[in-house]
Amino acid sequence: MCVWYRSAPFCGHGSDCPTIYPYLQYHADSSSHAQYCSASFGSKCWSGEKNLCCNANVNLQDTSSYTCGSY
Repeated sequence: MCVWYRSAPFCGHGSDCPTIYPYLQYHADSSSHAQYCSASFGSKCWSGEKNLCCNANVNLQDTSSYTCGSY
């Protein structure tokens, strides 16, 4: 499972992820810039970015290896 971590509109900066989703895979500031899990991105960041964090080290190009959810 992968989730977008941080809340819009002020998303912040850094490579932090929650302990249950410790693997940072990707980051973006809006769903249109989110190459992966764009449907679960939520609201756009006015500043900073959200981190796509996963509970395992997955290959994002292999979409059968993970699911997208909300945190």
